[in-house]
Amino acid sequence: MRSKTHGMSNNRTYKLWAGMLSRCRNNKGWDSKYYHHKGITVCKDWLRFENFIADMGEVPNGMEIDRIDNNKGYYLKNCHYVTHKINCRNSSRNRLIKFKGIVKPMCEWADDYNIPVERLRHRLNRGWTVTKALKTPRLKDGDATKRSQIGRQTASSWGIPLKYFQKGGYFEKILWRLQKQNREV
Repeated sequence: MRSKTHGMSNNRTYKLWAGMLSRCRNNKGWDSKYYHHKGITVCKDWLRFENFIADMGEVPNGMEIDRIDNNKGYYLKNCHYVTHKINCRNSSRNRLIKFKGIVKPMCEWADDYNIPVERLRHRLNRGWTVTKALKTPRLKDGDATKRSQIGRQTASSWGIPLKYFQKGGYFEKILWRLQKQNREV
């Protein structure tokens, strides 16, 4: 029979604590380069769950642990509970974007311009300028027919095969291909 120390192994706070330890100790995981290999550690006191929960308390609903300074480890003065959205912004994996002289994480620019962050990432990865990626409005669902008509007319007038539309291509793909060919849109 196993001994029971705290009886909280199914508790959300316990799972958060165990994940924190795992990230710092595991040298082979996909995220080891962000924790273990960077020297991010858990303070000696927090190696015991009872000490961790005494210092930090139960994790509030909708919150997760965050290190204030990402270059330092997990200890009381460097940790607090924040929402997932805030935690994502305090990450060394963030893609920082400079626009109008201001540098912010991509997710903040996406929020500022009401663009899904994945759409912004996709546009930038395809070579769009930051200005174009942020300011190009998304066609609404009702504009699908309009988009298809515009795309077909554009493709036809510039000699682009209609197969892009028949295989589920979309107007932004056409614009991107044209941009790569240095054609004016």
